[in-house]
Amino acid sequence: MPPGQAPGDEYQRVNTQLFGIIDPPSNRGVPADQMVAPYNAPPGARSSPTMDGFVADYISTFLAELGRDPTYDEFAQIMTGYVPEQVPVFSALARGFATFDRWFCEVPSQTFANRSFFHAATSSGFVNNASPPDAFPLRNSAETIFERLDQRSLSWRVYCDPPSQMSLTGVLHAPRLWRHFPTKFVTPAACGAPARAGKVSAAAGVHFRPVGRQGARYRDLCLDLGADRCQR
Repeated sequence: MPPGQAPGDEYQRVNTQLFGIIDPPSNRGVPADQMVAPYNAPPGARSSPTMDGFVADYISTFLAELGRDPTYDEFAQIMTGYVPEQVPVFSALARGFATFDRWFCEVPSQTFANRSFFHAATSSGFVNNASPPDAFPLRNSAETIFERLDQRSLSWRVYCDPPSQMSLTGVLHAPRLWRHFPTKFVTPAACGAPARAGKVSAAAGVHFRPVGRQGARYRDLCLDLGADRCQR
């Protein structure tokens, strides 16, 4: 697999992966944001996924990004897996914690819409991270669980890995949460002493940077908060 080459994760591409459809045929081999309706979706709203389009979508994604069809050896990799020794961290997590093999997301697409559903039960109609480019954070205006907590006088905090004091949760819901940025989105340093004194928020989110040695900090913060209050 060429460096950086990955299967598509946009709504249009996931449709192909799940249903084996490229509709219209002109959607093949073009970037997701240039695809047109019905965006590879099946004709019926209750169509059952056939789960047979992963190779077809990988070939289409490869063509869109590299300008050529992949060789057999290149596209065959999309249906392979890893042995535990190749992914030691994931393997350790799977062995040490409960693992779901029938997990369902709200939107068969990228992360932003699904994160929004977690906090707001909707993504304001948006299904891809940047389509349109201002969807997140400017136009996702749905009420969030954090506002519901405020309405019931329940405290909450989102702890963000320094040096940033902004989490993806805040960015995705900026139209609703921007006024809370100075006080509710804080670094883990703001948690330790109050937590050990028994002054813990009713709800807490922990958001660390996707790089760096965050595991120990996440563990320690969850111990301070109490694991039942800790949502990563």
